[in-house]
Amino acid sequence: MGGAATKIAALTQDALAAYQSGDLKRAETLFKKAAGAPTAPAQTAYNFAVFLRREGRGKEALYWLDRCLRSVPDHKNAGIERGLALIDLGQLDQAIDCLHSFPDDFDALRGLSVAAFKRGHWDKAVTAVQGLGAQATAEDHLLRIRALAELDRLDDAEAAGNALGAQRADLRADISKALTRRSKGRFSLIEHQARA
Repeated sequence: MGGAATKIAALTQDALAAYQSGDLKRAETLFKKAAGAPTAPAQTAYNFAVFLRREGRGKEALYWLDRCLRSVPDHKNAGIERGLALIDLGQLDQAIDCLHSFPDDFDALRGLSVAAFKRGHWDKAVTAVQGLGAQATAEDHLLRIRALAELDRLDDAEAAGNALGAQRADLRADISKALTRRSKGRFSLIEHQARA
């Protein structure tokens, strides 16, 4: 490893240590210095972008992710983080397009389910959660239940709610809310049943 590469690696290690110890200002300074070095590998831009996104600075993260992807277009993790940053920025259609490219990655599928749900693409949200399989969290299952209800697949939504409730009794109130809450202008499950 050359002198510049060694220095960049040391800066990155120091930045990670600062971040883990809670010194965010120092971590940011070190990540930025490493990523901004003329000979910095694409991974350093990715590392800085991840730090920025975790700190709620999606627009800045997007800049560094794009910089990473210009150098290494097939950097899978940068592509996924880019999709997640787009969600943070409310650019849901772009996020869906980006995350759809990673159908075998759990983080991408989880992000895709959230973006699709927020955008009202209920089928895509359901499919993304199903793709998570055993990796799906209770939150993922609740999102799927809401999406199924939005699709008027009420039997499927209730069955999914019952299955989740059997596993997690502490979520019964959340499950009930997921089954009865609807997007703006739509009837809830209870109102829908009363009208039938």
